[in-house]
Amino acid sequence: SVSNKAELARLKLIKGWLLNGANEFPKAIENYLETAEIAQDVYKKDPNIEQNFERILACYEKIAVIYENANDYEKAFENYEIAKNWVENGLQNKEMSNREILSDFQCFYTVYLGKLSGKRGKISEADSYFKNGEIACRKNVTQDENNEENIFESLPFFFDIAEYYVLNGEYQRGINHLQELSKKLQIILDENETDLTAAFCLAETLEKLGDLSKTDSAEFYEKSSLIWQKYSLKNSLLPDETEKMNRLQLKLSANLK
Repeated sequence: SVSNKAELARLKLIKGWLLNGANEFPKAIENYLETAEIAQDVYKKDPNIEQNFERILACYEKIAVIYENANDYEKAFENYEIAKNWVENGLQNKEMSNREILSDFQCFYTVYLGKLSGKRGKISEADSYFKNGEIACRKNVTQDENNEENIFESLPFFFDIAEYYVLNGEYQRGINHLQELSKKLQIILDENETDLTAAFCLAETLEKLGDLSKTDSAEFYEKSSLIWQKYSLKNSLLPDETEKMNRLQLKLSANLK
């Protein structure tokens, strides 16, 4: 039955993780390919089996990571591209009820294909992917203005895009990109100043602006630091959050010398 096949795909994906963790990469790749084939068959019969579509994406993404870690950027690119093509297939499938979850995947794969294009020395290709990634991310955060999670989840992609522009001669475009994002986050925070996620995302965005800015690094770092200080006084920070705050203080101290 379809449900039995879906369960088989779930179990085989777990086996792939175990093989991967044991550094048995050829066996892991073989297992992921078998899992993807089963999950694809399930998807064709019922596109709404819970988490089955994500298993298809996970298989190709895991294979891509194995190849990337081995510096085989061509094969890594090929597998991320397969994953991206499946996302686009899902977005176009009107029978799929939870298509909205795919927007984040579309942002991630498009941006990451840009990064891999750069590693492969294909600059014009990288430029195209990053620009398409920017469009996908902007669409993701504006298609449902009440869904703040779209902005929070897209944050790493915005950082990657801005950094790419700055490093490739489009400095002001990269800075503007992050300043627009910081304004959106500030609006969310103004509406609900107890929103910790928005506060920390804004602090990280301002820090990234400090990293990329040619002239105003200290100003951006200081604004970010003030946010961390304000919210750390009222809330217990997680270890990684404390680490981020301490890292920022070092950057701020270095820029004030």
